Amino acid sequence: MYTEFEIYNIFRQEQATHFSRGFRLPKNWDTYFEKMNEKQKTNLISITRNFNTKWQNIDPKLYFSVGFELFKNSFSYHKFFDVRITKHYISRDKVQKRDSDNVKEDFSKSLKHVRNIISESDTILLDYTKLKIENQSLPVYDFLHNNIGKYFLTQLIRHKYLILNETEKLQLPLITANYREYLYHIKQSKKE
Repeated sequence: MYTEFEIYNIFRQEQATHFSRGFRLPKNWDTYFEKMNEKQKTNLISITRNFNTKWQNIDPKLYFSVGFELFKNSFSYHKFFDVRITKHYISRDKVQKRDSDNVKEDFSKSLKHVRNIISESDTILLDYTKLKIENQSLPVYDFLHNNIGKYFLTQLIRHKYLILNETEKLQLPLITANYREYLYHIKQSKKE
């Protein structure tokens, strides 16, 4: 159950993140809440009630982030219930869930392929990444031949099991260009 103070705090955090600046919380919340504009107070109470009842499955942090993304500087209490925020939130949530499913599917397919190549041992990934075919490391070769996925390859690079030389970097333009995005999807899938 969220309180008005918690929702206010999340709103201010997202506002600070969006504008890349710090924020302060009121020292005495009760006094501040009583002095708030009536419209702001009513909207804050309403949205808190919604997050506690019919919007229980909605993440307030992501919801406010979407609000700032859509309305920029003009996002405030009176736009909390704008339909565009809800629609954009739903589409973003679907994309995140789809990406999470893709990451899990990618890892299971890739690990199955690697296990077929090398017998299981403690150093399976190190052995796999040290093998070469046609002057390419085996993971790069497998990726180019659709045997392993982009998320699995990204994870190998992230943990330094695989270090790409310049030729391999040129052969993997999607991995090098979208490396941070793929890492983000991997991290999001681990949260679920």
